[in-house]
Amino acid sequence: MTALLDTHTPVVVLQTHEEKRVLALAEAVARRTQRALWVWSASRGLRALHGVKLRLVDHGADGHPGAGDTKELPAALAAVERLEGPALVLLLDIHPYLNHPVTVRALKDQALKCETGGVQLAFVGHAVTVPDELVPWCSRFDLEPMTPERVRAVLKEEITRQRGRAGQDVAGCQRTLESLQRHLAGLPEAAVRHLARLALGDGQITTADLARVLEAKQAQMGAAELLVFEQNLPDMASVAGMKALKRWLLLRREPFLDPVAAGGLPPPKGMLLLGVQGAGKSLAAKATAAAWQLPLFRMDFGALLDKWQGESERKLREALRMAEAMQPCVLWMDEIEKGLSGGGAGEGDGTGATRRMLGTLLTWMAERRGRVFLVATANDIESLPPELVRKGRFDEIFFVDLPDEATRAELMRIHLGRLKIGFDDTALASLVVASVGFSGAEVEAAAVAARYEAHALAKAADAGLVLAELARTKPLSVTRAEAIDALRAWAADRAVPAG
Repeated sequence: MTALLDTHTPVVVLQTHEEKRVLALAEAVARRTQRALWVWSASRGLRALHGVKLRLVDHGADGHPGAGDTKELPAALAAVERLEGPALVLLLDIHPYLNHPVTVRALKDQALKCETGGVQLAFVGHAVTVPDELVPWCSRFDLEPMTPERVRAVLKEEITRQRGRAGQDVAGCQRTLESLQRHLAGLPEAAVRHLARLALGDGQITTADLARVLEAKQAQMGAAELLVFEQNLPDMASVAGMKALKRWLLLRREPFLDPVAAGGLPPPKGMLLLGVQGAGKSLAAKATAAAWQLPLFRMDFGALLDKWQGESERKLREALRMAEAMQPCVLWMDEIEKGLSGGGAGEGDGTGATRRMLGTLLTWMAERRGRVFLVATANDIESLPPELVRKGRFDEIFFVDLPDEATRAELMRIHLGRLKIGFDDTALASLVVASVGFSGAEVEAAAVAARYEAHALAKAADAGLVLAELARTKPLSVTRAEAIDALRAWAADRAVPAG
Protein backbone atom coordinates (compact mmCIF):
# COMPACT_ATOMS: atom_id res chain seq x y z
CA MET A 1 0.00 0.00 0.00
CA THR A 2 2.85 2.38 0.81
CA ALA A 3 4.41 1.87 -2.62
CA LEU A 4 1.09 2.52 -4.35
CA LEU A 5 0.47 5.69 -2.39
CA ASP A 6 4.00 6.87 -3.11
CA THR A 7 3.24 6.75 -6.86
CA HIS A 8 0.69 9.56 -6.30
CA THR A 9 -2.01 7.62 -8.10
CA PRO A 10 -4.97 10.02 -7.91
CA VAL A 11 -7.41 7.39 -6.62
CA VAL A 12 -6.60 4.18 -4.75
CA VAL A 13 -9.44 1.63 -4.57
CA LEU A 14 -9.48 -0.70 -1.55
CA GLN A 15 -12.23 -3.30 -1.69
CA THR A 16 -12.32 -4.83 1.77
CA HIS A 17 -14.34 -5.36 4.96
CA GLU A 18 -11.27 -4.59 7.12
CA GLU A 19 -11.90 -0.88 7.56
CA LYS A 20 -10.10 -0.68 10.90
CA ARG A 21 -6.98 -2.18 9.38
CA VAL A 22 -7.12 0.23 6.42
CA LEU A 23 -7.30 3.20 8.79
CA ALA A 24 -4.26 1.95 10.70
CA LEU A 25 -2.27 1.45 7.50
CA ALA A 26 -3.31 4.84 6.14
CA GLU A 27 -2.26 6.60 9.35
CA ALA A 28 1.14 4.90 9.26
CA VAL A 29 1.63 5.93 5.62
CA ALA A 30 0.48 9.51 6.33
CA ARG A 31 2.97 9.85 9.18
CA ARG A 32 5.83 8.40 7.17
CA THR A 33 5.14 10.62 4.14
CA GLN A 34 4.28 13.70 6.25
CA ARG A 35 0.80 14.10 4.86
CA ALA A 36 -2.44 15.05 6.52
CA LEU A 37 -4.97 12.21 6.81
CA TRP A 38 -8.68 12.93 6.36
CA VAL A 39 -11.55 10.43 6.56
CA TRP A 40 -15.10 10.89 5.29
CA SER A 41 -18.16 8.84 6.15
CA ALA A 42 -21.85 9.56 5.65
CA SER A 43 -22.44 9.31 9.41
CA ARG A 44 -19.66 11.61 10.65
CA GLY A 45 -18.67 13.75 7.70
CA LEU A 46 -15.08 14.78 6.89
CA ARG A 47 -12.69 14.46 9.83
CA ALA A 48 -8.97 15.04 10.24
CA LEU A 49 -7.13 12.12 11.82
CA HIS A 50 -3.50 13.08 11.39
CA GLY A 51 -1.35 16.06 10.47
CA VAL A 52 -3.97 18.65 11.37
CA LYS A 53 -1.30 21.13 12.40
CA LEU A 54 -0.20 21.37 8.78
CA ARG A 55 -3.37 23.04 7.61
CA LEU A 56 -6.93 23.14 8.92
CA VAL A 57 -9.90 23.67 6.64
CA ASP A 58 -12.46 24.52 9.24
CA HIS A 59 -13.29 23.76 12.84
CA GLY A 60 -16.41 21.87 13.67
CA ALA A 61 -18.96 23.16 16.13
CA ASP A 62 -17.57 20.82 18.79
CA GLY A 63 -14.07 22.25 18.41
CA HIS A 64 -12.74 19.08 16.78
CA PRO A 65 -10.73 19.80 13.63
CA GLY A 66 -13.11 19.03 10.81
CA ALA A 67 -14.81 20.50 7.79
CA GLY A 68 -18.10 21.73 9.11
CA ASP A 69 -21.29 20.02 8.00
CA THR A 70 -19.84 17.58 5.48
CA LYS A 71 -22.00 14.49 5.95
CA GLU A 72 -23.27 14.96 2.40
CA LEU A 73 -20.59 13.88 -0.06
CA PRO A 74 -20.81 16.97 -2.33
CA ALA A 75 -20.10 19.21 0.67
CA ALA A 76 -17.21 16.96 1.70
CA LEU A 77 -15.70 17.10 -1.80
CA ALA A 78 -16.04 20.89 -1.78
CA ALA A 79 -14.07 20.93 1.47
CA VAL A 80 -11.46 18.63 -0.04
CA GLU A 81 -11.11 21.15 -2.88
CA ARG A 82 -10.02 23.75 -0.30
CA LEU A 83 -7.33 21.57 1.27
CA GLU A 84 -3.82 22.89 0.99
CA GLY A 85 -0.67 20.82 1.21
CA PRO A 86 -0.24 17.08 0.72
CA ALA A 87 -3.11 15.00 2.09
CA LEU A 88 -4.64 11.54 1.89
CA VAL A 89 -8.44 11.43 1.99
CA LEU A 90 -10.23 8.13 2.71
CA LEU A 91 -13.83 8.00 1.47
CA LEU A 92 -15.56 5.20 3.39
CA ASP A 93 -18.46 3.25 1.86
CA ILE A 94 -18.51 5.49 -1.18
CA HIS A 95 -19.90 2.84 -3.53
CA PRO A 96 -23.59 4.00 -3.39
CA TYR A 97 -22.53 7.48 -4.57
CA LEU A 98 -20.55 6.35 -7.62
CA ASN A 99 -23.60 6.24 -9.89
CA HIS A 100 -24.36 9.96 -9.55
CA PRO A 101 -22.98 11.99 -12.48
CA VAL A 102 -22.32 15.18 -10.48
CA THR A 103 -20.41 13.24 -7.81
CA VAL A 104 -18.41 11.36 -10.44
CA ARG A 105 -17.51 14.66 -12.13
CA ALA A 106 -16.38 16.18 -8.83
CA LEU A 107 -14.21 13.13 -8.12
CA LYS A 108 -12.72 13.37 -11.60
CA ASP A 109 -11.92 17.05 -11.06
CA GLN A 110 -10.12 16.16 -7.85
CA ALA A 111 -8.23 13.33 -9.57
CA LEU A 112 -7.03 15.71 -12.29
CA LYS A 113 -5.63 18.05 -9.60
CA CYS A 114 -3.77 15.32 -7.70
CA GLU A 115 -0.27 15.93 -9.07
CA THR A 116 -0.42 19.69 -8.56
CA GLY A 117 -2.57 19.82 -5.43
CA GLY A 118 -1.07 16.81 -3.64
CA VAL A 119 -4.44 15.47 -2.46
CA GLN A 120 -4.85 11.75 -3.01
CA LEU A 121 -8.20 9.94 -2.65
CA ALA A 122 -8.87 6.39 -1.48
CA PHE A 123 -12.20 4.63 -2.07
CA VAL A 124 -12.84 2.12 0.74
CA GLY A 125 -15.76 -0.30 0.74
CA HIS A 126 -16.82 -3.94 0.56
CA ALA A 127 -17.80 -3.76 -3.13
CA VAL A 128 -16.48 -0.75 -5.05
CA THR A 129 -17.36 -0.58 -8.75
CA VAL A 130 -15.42 2.28 -10.36
CA PRO A 131 -17.27 4.23 -13.09
CA ASP A 132 -15.66 4.18 -16.53
CA GLU A 133 -14.97 7.92 -16.30
CA LEU A 134 -12.64 7.38 -13.32
CA VAL A 135 -10.89 4.15 -14.39
CA PRO A 136 -7.80 5.87 -15.95
CA TRP A 137 -7.04 7.59 -12.63
CA CYS A 138 -7.63 4.59 -10.35
CA SER A 139 -5.47 1.73 -9.10
CA ARG A 140 -6.79 -1.16 -7.05
CA PHE A 141 -5.08 -2.44 -3.93
CA ASP A 142 -5.85 -5.68 -2.09
CA LEU A 143 -4.96 -6.01 1.56
CA GLU A 144 -2.63 -8.91 2.25
CA PRO A 145 -4.66 -11.69 3.89
CA MET A 146 -3.80 -12.92 7.35
CA THR A 147 -0.81 -15.19 6.82
CA PRO A 148 0.00 -18.11 9.17
CA GLU A 149 2.79 -15.99 10.67
CA ARG A 150 0.43 -13.10 11.47
CA VAL A 151 -2.19 -15.53 12.79
CA ARG A 152 0.48 -17.04 15.05
CA ALA A 153 1.25 -13.57 16.43
CA VAL A 154 -2.44 -12.85 17.08
CA LEU A 155 -2.89 -16.22 18.79
CA LYS A 156 0.12 -15.51 20.97
CA GLU A 157 -1.42 -12.16 21.99
CA GLU A 158 -4.78 -13.78 22.73
CA ILE A 159 -3.18 -16.61 24.74
CA THR A 160 -1.29 -14.01 26.82
CA ARG A 161 -4.56 -12.08 27.29
CA GLN A 162 -6.40 -15.24 28.37
CA ARG A 163 -3.57 -16.18 30.76
CA GLY A 164 -3.75 -12.75 32.39
CA ARG A 165 -7.53 -12.90 32.66
CA ALA A 166 -7.74 -16.43 34.07
CA GLY A 167 -4.48 -16.43 36.04
CA GLN A 168 -3.34 -19.75 34.55
CA ASP A 169 -1.79 -21.12 31.36
CA VAL A 170 -3.87 -22.26 28.40
CA ALA A 171 -3.90 -26.06 28.12
CA GLY A 172 -3.94 -28.08 24.90
CA CYS A 173 -1.75 -30.01 22.50
CA GLN A 174 0.55 -28.32 20.00
CA ARG A 175 -1.00 -30.18 17.06
CA THR A 176 -4.48 -28.80 17.80
CA LEU A 177 -3.03 -25.31 18.13
CA GLU A 178 -1.32 -25.70 14.74
CA SER A 179 -4.59 -26.87 13.18
CA LEU A 180 -6.35 -23.84 14.64
CA GLN A 181 -3.67 -21.57 13.20
CA ARG A 182 -3.97 -23.16 9.77
CA HIS A 183 -7.75 -22.77 9.68
CA LEU A 184 -7.64 -19.13 10.78
CA ALA A 185 -5.17 -18.08 8.09
CA GLY A 186 -6.72 -15.90 5.39
CA LEU A 187 -9.58 -14.51 7.46
CA PRO A 188 -9.84 -10.81 8.35
CA GLU A 189 -7.92 -9.87 11.49
CA ALA A 190 -11.08 -9.06 13.45
CA ALA A 191 -12.49 -12.49 12.64
CA VAL A 192 -9.21 -14.16 13.66
CA ARG A 193 -9.34 -12.47 17.07
CA HIS A 194 -13.02 -13.30 17.56
CA LEU A 195 -12.56 -16.98 16.67
CA ALA A 196 -9.37 -17.25 18.72
CA ARG A 197 -11.22 -15.93 21.78
CA LEU A 198 -14.02 -18.39 21.06
CA ALA A 199 -11.51 -21.25 21.19
CA LEU A 200 -9.58 -19.95 24.20
CA GLY A 201 -12.57 -18.91 26.29
CA ASP A 202 -12.51 -22.00 28.53
CA GLY A 203 -8.75 -21.88 29.04
CA GLN A 204 -7.89 -24.87 26.89
CA ILE A 205 -7.65 -25.78 23.22
CA THR A 206 -9.36 -29.07 22.34
CA THR A 207 -10.73 -30.69 19.22
CA ALA A 208 -14.19 -29.56 20.34
CA ASP A 209 -12.96 -25.94 20.34
CA LEU A 210 -11.52 -26.47 16.89
CA ALA A 211 -14.87 -27.83 15.69
CA ARG A 212 -16.66 -24.73 17.00
CA VAL A 213 -14.17 -22.48 15.25
CA LEU A 214 -14.64 -24.38 12.01
CA GLU A 215 -18.41 -24.09 12.34
CA ALA A 216 -18.17 -20.33 12.85
CA LYS A 217 -15.77 -20.10 9.94
CA GLN A 218 -18.19 -22.04 7.75
CA ALA A 219 -20.88 -19.48 8.53
CA GLN A 220 -18.55 -16.66 7.56
CA MET A 221 -17.51 -18.36 4.33
CA GLY A 222 -21.14 -19.15 3.53
CA ALA A 223 -21.94 -15.45 3.73
CA ALA A 224 -19.62 -14.93 0.79
CA GLU A 225 -21.79 -17.33 -1.27
CA LEU A 226 -18.75 -18.26 -3.33
CA LEU A 227 -17.01 -21.07 -1.47
CA VAL A 228 -18.67 -23.65 0.74
CA PHE A 229 -16.54 -24.87 3.63
CA GLU A 230 -17.08 -28.64 3.83
CA GLN A 231 -17.02 -30.40 7.19
CA ASN A 232 -17.43 -34.01 8.39
CA LEU A 233 -15.17 -35.30 5.65
CA PRO A 234 -14.97 -39.07 5.02
CA ASP A 235 -11.61 -40.77 5.40
CA MET A 236 -9.89 -42.56 2.54
CA ALA A 237 -10.91 -45.96 3.98
CA SER A 238 -14.50 -45.20 2.96
CA VAL A 239 -13.42 -44.94 -0.70
CA ALA A 240 -13.61 -48.38 -2.29
CA GLY A 241 -11.04 -49.29 -4.94
CA MET A 242 -9.15 -46.48 -6.69
CA LYS A 243 -5.77 -47.93 -5.69
CA ALA A 244 -3.85 -45.98 -8.35
CA LEU A 245 -5.43 -42.71 -7.25
CA LYS A 246 -4.73 -43.41 -3.56
CA ARG A 247 -1.08 -44.20 -4.25
CA TRP A 248 -0.72 -41.05 -6.39
CA LEU A 249 -2.09 -38.93 -3.55
CA LEU A 250 0.09 -40.65 -0.96
CA LEU A 251 3.25 -39.86 -2.94
CA ARG A 252 2.30 -36.18 -3.23
CA ARG A 253 1.10 -35.51 0.30
CA GLU A 254 4.46 -34.53 1.79
CA PRO A 255 5.63 -32.38 -1.17
CA PHE A 256 2.36 -30.43 -0.89
CA LEU A 257 2.30 -30.02 2.89
CA ASP A 258 6.03 -29.51 3.43
CA PRO A 259 8.02 -28.83 0.23
CA VAL A 260 11.20 -28.15 2.22
CA ALA A 261 11.11 -31.55 3.93
CA ALA A 262 10.38 -33.15 0.54
CA GLY A 263 13.69 -31.90 -0.84
CA GLY A 264 12.25 -28.94 -2.70
CA LEU A 265 9.92 -30.96 -4.93
CA PRO A 266 7.36 -28.67 -6.60
CA PRO A 267 4.02 -29.07 -4.80
CA PRO A 268 1.29 -30.74 -6.88
CA LYS A 269 -1.36 -28.39 -8.25
CA GLY A 270 -4.37 -30.56 -8.89
CA MET A 271 -6.18 -33.39 -10.60
CA LEU A 272 -9.28 -33.96 -12.71
CA LEU A 273 -11.55 -36.86 -11.80
CA LEU A 274 -13.57 -37.88 -14.83
CA GLY A 275 -16.01 -40.75 -14.78
CA VAL A 276 -19.41 -42.32 -14.51
CA GLN A 277 -22.02 -40.65 -12.32
CA GLY A 278 -22.13 -42.13 -8.84
CA ALA A 279 -18.77 -43.89 -9.17
CA GLY A 280 -17.24 -42.05 -6.20
CA LYS A 281 -15.56 -38.94 -7.63
CA SER A 282 -17.06 -36.56 -5.06
CA LEU A 283 -16.29 -38.98 -2.25
CA ALA A 284 -12.67 -39.18 -3.42
CA ALA A 285 -12.41 -35.39 -3.57
CA LYS A 286 -13.61 -35.08 0.05
CA ALA A 287 -11.40 -37.93 1.22
CA THR A 288 -8.36 -36.24 -0.35
CA ALA A 289 -8.74 -33.27 2.00
CA ALA A 290 -9.29 -35.59 4.97
CA ALA A 291 -6.22 -37.70 4.13
CA TRP A 292 -4.05 -34.58 3.82
CA GLN A 293 -5.66 -33.02 6.94
CA LEU A 294 -6.58 -29.87 5.04
CA PRO A 295 -9.75 -27.76 4.87
CA LEU A 296 -11.92 -28.41 1.82
CA PHE A 297 -13.72 -25.61 -0.03
CA ARG A 298 -16.30 -26.39 -2.70
CA MET A 299 -16.82 -23.81 -5.41
CA ASP A 300 -20.47 -23.28 -6.27
CA PHE A 301 -20.61 -22.25 -9.93
CA GLY A 302 -24.32 -21.54 -9.62
CA ALA A 303 -23.55 -18.78 -7.11
CA LEU A 304 -20.89 -17.32 -9.41
CA LEU A 305 -23.15 -16.75 -12.40
CA ASP A 306 -24.58 -13.25 -12.46
CA LYS A 307 -26.76 -11.41 -14.96
CA TRP A 308 -24.68 -8.22 -14.74
CA GLN A 309 -21.81 -7.72 -17.16
CA GLY A 310 -18.47 -8.64 -15.63
CA GLU A 311 -19.88 -9.77 -12.27
CA SER A 312 -19.43 -13.51 -12.90
CA GLU A 313 -15.73 -13.08 -13.63
CA ARG A 314 -15.31 -10.79 -10.62
CA LYS A 315 -16.94 -13.35 -8.35
CA LEU A 316 -14.71 -16.10 -9.75
CA ARG A 317 -11.61 -13.99 -9.14
CA GLU A 318 -12.81 -13.29 -5.60
CA ALA A 319 -13.45 -16.99 -4.96
CA LEU A 320 -9.99 -17.93 -6.21
CA ARG A 321 -8.42 -15.14 -4.15
CA MET A 322 -10.29 -16.40 -1.11
CA ALA A 323 -9.05 -19.95 -1.74
CA GLU A 324 -5.46 -18.71 -1.96
CA ALA A 325 -5.94 -16.82 1.29
CA MET A 326 -6.94 -20.11 2.94
CA GLN A 327 -3.85 -22.03 1.81
CA PRO A 328 -2.88 -24.75 2.31
CA CYS A 329 -6.26 -26.13 1.31
CA VAL A 330 -8.12 -28.28 -1.21
CA LEU A 331 -10.40 -26.47 -3.68
CA TRP A 332 -13.12 -28.73 -5.09
CA MET A 333 -14.90 -27.77 -8.31
CA ASP A 334 -17.75 -30.27 -8.53
CA GLU A 335 -19.26 -31.05 -11.95
CA ILE A 336 -17.03 -28.42 -13.50
CA GLU A 337 -18.54 -28.97 -16.93
CA LYS A 338 -21.84 -27.43 -15.76
CA GLY A 339 -20.11 -24.20 -14.77
CA LEU A 340 -17.90 -23.92 -17.86
CA SER A 341 -19.97 -25.62 -20.58
CA GLY A 342 -20.27 -23.51 -23.69
CA GLY A 343 -16.79 -22.10 -23.17
CA GLY A 344 -15.96 -22.36 -26.84
CA ALA A 345 -16.12 -19.48 -29.29
CA GLY A 346 -19.63 -18.57 -30.28
CA GLU A 347 -21.13 -20.63 -27.47
CA GLY A 348 -22.47 -19.86 -24.02
CA ASP A 349 -25.09 -17.50 -22.73
CA GLY A 350 -24.67 -14.85 -25.41
CA THR A 351 -22.80 -12.43 -23.14
CA GLY A 352 -19.40 -14.14 -23.33
CA ALA A 353 -19.37 -14.55 -19.53
CA THR A 354 -18.62 -18.28 -19.68
CA ARG A 355 -15.71 -17.72 -22.02
CA ARG A 356 -14.27 -14.99 -19.81
CA MET A 357 -14.71 -17.15 -16.71
CA LEU A 358 -12.81 -19.94 -18.44
CA GLY A 359 -10.01 -17.52 -19.29
CA THR A 360 -9.87 -16.33 -15.68
CA LEU A 361 -9.67 -19.90 -14.38
CA LEU A 362 -7.01 -20.99 -16.89
CA THR A 363 -4.85 -17.96 -16.07
CA TRP A 364 -5.12 -18.71 -12.35
CA MET A 365 -4.27 -22.38 -12.91
CA ALA A 366 -1.16 -21.43 -14.90
CA GLU A 367 0.11 -18.62 -12.66
CA ARG A 368 -0.87 -19.49 -9.09
CA ARG A 369 1.97 -19.94 -6.62
CA GLY A 370 0.01 -20.70 -3.48
CA ARG A 371 -0.61 -24.15 -2.08
CA VAL A 372 -4.16 -24.67 -3.30
CA PHE A 373 -4.72 -28.22 -4.52
CA LEU A 374 -7.46 -28.19 -7.16
CA VAL A 375 -9.75 -31.22 -7.49
CA ALA A 376 -12.19 -30.96 -10.39
CA THR A 377 -14.84 -33.59 -11.04
CA ALA A 378 -16.74 -34.09 -14.29
CA ASN A 379 -19.28 -36.52 -15.71
CA ASP A 380 -19.56 -35.31 -19.30
CA ILE A 381 -16.29 -34.87 -21.16
CA GLU A 382 -18.08 -33.58 -24.26
CA SER A 383 -19.20 -30.47 -22.37
CA LEU A 384 -15.72 -29.60 -21.10
CA PRO A 385 -13.79 -26.92 -23.02
CA PRO A 386 -10.80 -28.56 -24.75
CA GLU A 387 -8.46 -25.90 -23.29
CA LEU A 388 -9.21 -27.22 -19.82
CA VAL A 389 -8.28 -30.85 -20.43
CA ARG A 390 -5.17 -30.39 -22.51
CA LYS A 391 -1.93 -31.80 -21.11
CA GLY A 392 -0.43 -29.68 -18.35
CA ARG A 393 -3.58 -28.05 -16.99
CA PHE A 394 -3.83 -30.73 -14.28
CA ASP A 395 -1.04 -32.85 -12.84
CA GLU A 396 -3.12 -35.88 -13.76
CA ILE A 397 -6.49 -36.85 -15.24
CA PHE A 398 -8.01 -39.92 -13.61
CA PHE A 399 -10.87 -41.97 -15.05
CA VAL A 400 -13.19 -43.40 -12.40
CA ASP A 401 -14.99 -46.35 -13.97
CA LEU A 402 -17.78 -48.54 -12.66
CA PRO A 403 -16.48 -50.75 -9.83
CA ASP A 404 -14.97 -54.12 -10.70
CA GLU A 405 -15.65 -57.30 -8.75
CA ALA A 406 -13.15 -56.65 -5.94
CA THR A 407 -14.32 -53.06 -5.56
CA ARG A 408 -17.99 -54.08 -5.44
CA ALA A 409 -17.14 -56.54 -2.66
CA GLU A 410 -15.43 -53.72 -0.77
CA LEU A 411 -18.43 -51.46 -1.35
CA MET A 412 -20.80 -54.11 0.01
CA ARG A 413 -18.71 -54.52 3.15
CA ILE A 414 -18.62 -50.76 3.70
CA HIS A 415 -22.32 -50.04 3.16
CA LEU A 416 -23.79 -53.20 4.68
CA GLY A 417 -21.57 -52.79 7.72
CA ARG A 418 -22.49 -49.12 8.13
CA LEU A 419 -26.23 -49.89 7.80
CA LYS A 420 -26.05 -52.98 10.04
CA ILE A 421 -27.28 -55.40 7.37
CA GLY A 422 -26.39 -59.00 8.09
CA PHE A 423 -24.42 -61.03 5.53
CA ASP A 424 -21.93 -63.85 5.26
CA ASP A 425 -19.32 -64.77 2.65
CA THR A 426 -21.81 -66.71 0.53
CA ALA A 427 -24.31 -63.84 0.55
CA LEU A 428 -21.53 -61.38 -0.24
CA ALA A 429 -20.53 -63.40 -3.30
CA SER A 430 -24.14 -63.38 -4.52
CA LEU A 431 -24.40 -59.61 -4.01
CA VAL A 432 -21.19 -59.02 -5.97
CA VAL A 433 -22.55 -61.02 -8.92
CA ALA A 434 -25.96 -59.36 -8.77
CA SER A 435 -24.43 -55.85 -8.76
CA VAL A 436 -22.49 -56.12 -12.02
CA GLY A 437 -22.74 -52.75 -13.80
CA PHE A 438 -23.83 -50.88 -10.65
CA SER A 439 -22.08 -47.74 -9.50
CA GLY A 440 -21.08 -47.17 -5.89
CA ALA A 441 -24.01 -44.80 -5.39
CA GLU A 442 -26.43 -47.39 -6.79
CA VAL A 443 -25.03 -50.08 -4.48
CA GLU A 444 -25.49 -47.76 -1.50
CA ALA A 445 -29.03 -46.87 -2.62
CA ALA A 446 -29.95 -50.58 -2.78
CA ALA A 447 -28.63 -51.13 0.74
CA VAL A 448 -30.56 -48.13 2.09
CA ALA A 449 -33.75 -49.31 0.35
CA ALA A 450 -33.29 -52.74 1.96
CA ARG A 451 -33.19 -51.10 5.39
CA TYR A 452 -36.46 -49.30 4.66
CA GLU A 453 -38.02 -52.55 3.51
CA ALA A 454 -36.84 -54.35 6.64
CA HIS A 455 -38.27 -51.58 8.81
CA ALA A 456 -41.66 -51.88 7.06
CA LEU A 457 -41.65 -55.66 7.57
CA ALA A 458 -40.50 -55.32 11.20
CA LYS A 459 -37.61 -57.69 10.60
CA ALA A 460 -33.82 -57.52 10.61
CA ALA A 461 -32.26 -56.36 7.35
CA ASP A 462 -30.33 -59.07 5.53
CA ALA A 463 -28.56 -59.67 2.23
CA GLY A 464 -31.72 -61.16 0.70
CA LEU A 465 -33.49 -57.80 0.83
CA VAL A 466 -30.48 -56.14 -0.81
CA LEU A 467 -30.54 -58.78 -3.58
CA ALA A 468 -34.21 -58.04 -4.16
CA GLU A 469 -33.52 -54.31 -4.46
CA LEU A 470 -30.68 -54.92 -6.92
CA ALA A 471 -32.99 -57.06 -9.04
CA ARG A 472 -35.56 -54.23 -9.18
CA THR A 473 -33.02 -51.58 -10.22
CA LYS A 474 -31.90 -50.69 -13.74
CA PRO A 475 -28.42 -49.17 -13.31
CA LEU A 476 -26.95 -46.33 -15.39
CA SER A 477 -24.81 -48.85 -17.23
CA VAL A 478 -28.06 -50.07 -18.79
CA THR A 479 -30.08 -46.86 -19.13
CA ARG A 480 -27.11 -44.82 -20.41
CA ALA A 481 -24.95 -47.52 -21.93
CA GLU A 482 -24.03 -45.50 -25.04
CA ALA A 483 -22.88 -42.46 -23.03
CA ILE A 484 -20.76 -44.61 -20.73
CA ASP A 485 -19.17 -46.44 -23.67
CA ALA A 486 -18.30 -43.10 -25.28
CA LEU A 487 -16.79 -41.87 -22.01
CA ARG A 488 -14.69 -45.01 -21.69
CA ALA A 489 -13.51 -44.69 -25.28
CA TRP A 490 -12.38 -41.09 -24.69
CA ALA A 491 -10.57 -41.97 -21.47
CA ALA A 492 -8.85 -45.07 -22.88
CA ASP A 493 -5.76 -43.21 -24.08
CA ARG A 494 -6.25 -39.81 -22.43
CA ALA A 495 -6.65 -40.60 -18.72
CA VAL A 496 -5.16 -42.82 -16.03
CA PRO A 497 -7.47 -45.47 -14.56
CA ALA A 498 -8.18 -44.54 -10.93
CA GLY A 499 -8.36 -48.22 -10.01
